[in-house]
Amino acid sequence: MSADDLVPQKVEAILNPGRMLADGIPYPDFAAARALDDLAEWLPFWAETAGRYEALGMAALEAGDRVSGGEWLWHSSLSWHYGQLM
Repeated sequence: MSADDLVPQKVEAILNPGRMLADGIPYPDFAAARALDDLAEWLPFWAETAGRYEALGMAALEAGDRVSGGEWLWHSSLSWHYGQLM
């Protein structure tokens, strides 16, 4: 058995739905992550998700909406957090 045999190759193996959803990951993001076929897609998926939320946050801040901007930026931060897991 090699070290590669010990590394889960499916995204399902690393998901912790209770923690992710309780931390604030929106269910549609969780469901999309669950649908990934390979761990190689994990970081790109969360990076794209984080970028989308960051753009929404910056647009909200530019419009003077600090509360919504902060919420969107929180989601961006959380997406990067989960992206770095693998």
